[in-house]
Amino acid sequence: MFNDVFAKPRFRPAINIGCLMDIPTGTYEFGIHGESILNGGLASLTGIAARPNNFKTWLAVYMLAMLRRAYRKSATVTYDTEGTMHPVNRFTATGKHDTYLATLDYLEDPLFAFTDISQYSGDEFFTVCRTKVMEKTKNEKDFVATTPFISPDGKNKVALYPTGALIDSFSKFQTTHVNAMYQKNDIGDSGANTVDMMNGKAKNQMLNQIPQMCARTGTYMIMTAHLGDVINMEMYPTDKRNLSLMKKDTTFKGVSSGFYSLPNNVWMINSNKPLLNDKKMPEYPLDNSSAMQGDTDLVLISMINLRGKGGISGIPIDLVVTQSEGIQPGLSEFHYCKSNDRFGLIGNMQNYAMALLPDVALSRTKVRQKLKDDPKLRRAVEITSELLQIHQFHRHTDPDLLCDAETLHRDLKTMGYDWDVLLNTRGYAVCAEDEKEHELSFLSTMDLMRMRRNLYVPYWFTKEQRAAIKPIDPSKQSAA
Repeated sequence: MFNDVFAKPRFRPAINIGCLMDIPTGTYEFGIHGESILNGGLASLTGIAARPNNFKTWLAVYMLAMLRRAYRKSATVTYDTEGTMHPVNRFTATGKHDTYLATLDYLEDPLFAFTDISQYSGDEFFTVCRTKVMEKTKNEKDFVATTPFISPDGKNKVALYPTGALIDSFSKFQTTHVNAMYQKNDIGDSGANTVDMMNGKAKNQMLNQIPQMCARTGTYMIMTAHLGDVINMEMYPTDKRNLSLMKKDTTFKGVSSGFYSLPNNVWMINSNKPLLNDKKMPEYPLDNSSAMQGDTDLVLISMINLRGKGGISGIPIDLVVTQSEGIQPGLSEFHYCKSNDRFGLIGNMQNYAMALLPDVALSRTKVRQKLKDDPKLRRAVEITSELLQIHQFHRHTDPDLLCDAETLHRDLKTMGYDWDVLLNTRGYAVCAEDEKEHELSFLSTMDLMRMRRNLYVPYWFTKEQRAAIKPIDPSKQSAA
């Protein structure tokens, strides 16, 4: 009876961002063409926490850039509360990993907005941002996007076209009233004693508004926070962890309680270390001839999802980062495969290849540059890493679908599939209005597994390509 009086929730799909963060945060759903689409990645509200110099800003920039990769008409705004971000450099560096993002001139791009504390206090920024995104609710028909997901009536689900926002960092977010208190009082004056309480109250009020604002407007908000230590004054201190997976005696500094309870995902970067081999050389040098001993530009960060509303929480994920270029998606995925018993790699310890692209020879000193130069290699690495993550994170997947990368390559090739075609694809979903903006056709890792079992043929295949496929008896397929 309630369906007659209550409207159903607005559909808000997660945005596929890759780099090992989609599979753990989402699930596969069927699309309008029978394809499998991963509803995972960047959700409506995301928190990122870390100690200083642990690459939380780089991670946030990567996420926001990937939103623009998928939805190319998305407007985004970044608010720097610390005045140290240099956003054009960061977004430009991140964009080098994608052929489309690499074409953007962030200084002139009309969809890219950046501002900081020199222009707005925190509450002023939020008021302007909220007012602007709420305009979408007044003219919804101008912002409707047709997603590939299926609604109960068999039609495409619709959603509001995404808008992105980043606050870096929420820990240093200050309101106009707090700034006024600082100006009226000298350092140490009692008149400033309530500053933290007043700022915390304002942050809590803002956070309480953000989930509905994001839900009603199709906004994807990312906020970073500083991780700090709890100073215990009690003789027998109690466990004060705000989230069960946090380390004991740690806290997010300068945030209200909503930062722990409201985001869809809260990523915490626990540590970073230079990614060096036993000779103190970069594990994956960009140019082996110029690699220097002790070069610490290449870093491995370890993070966990403290609060995952769409998947498993608490399992460590390592990402490769450089101090100069930020998150390295292809290298992160490759390192993940290599570190997990060399999953999807064939050959010996010195000279090897990806099982999905066996003709491209790799080595420790060559893989980084080849990943930069070869989009098919990047795609092969991405698919392989997702295949491994499905084994690890999607534990209820039909066992008949599961296989290793070498088996997947061999069986699909036997069936008549051309891997040059399969690797010339994209793994992230887009709306129907943007399909023409993307040169590559969509193909998910789950669909590759289903293709092996004769359960799916890519909807975009031509008649000739379909005719070349020769289904084989599953009992005669290679052992997974």
